[in-house]
Amino acid sequence: MELSLAFIGFGNVARAFARMLIERQAAIEVKYGVRFKSTAIATAHHGCITSTAGIDLLEAAACVERGGKLAELPESLDVADALSVINRLCGGATRDDALPTGS
Repeated sequence: MELSLAFIGFGNVARAFARMLIERQAAIEVKYGVRFKSTAIATAHHGCITSTAGIDLLEAAACVERGGKLAELPESLDVADALSVINRLCGGATRDDALPTGS
């Protein structure tokens, strides 16, 4: 089974988690039969991207740590903001009129 991951926020904790996933990727696949690829990252300061090909998390972490923009990464599509990332991945499920009103 392959999981697609999206990071909404890519600060210190998310980057450490991404590195841990990469380090343990082979063990996770053997033990649980799960492969993963990151298909989106959204940040307030470094931009928001999606990629159907998958995002190299180590390259993304290095980009953020040097103060770069995620849109510099290969095979990535620059998107406006975190909501646009979610909307793109969920096929429009985040539209205000699709959310419960609480009544």
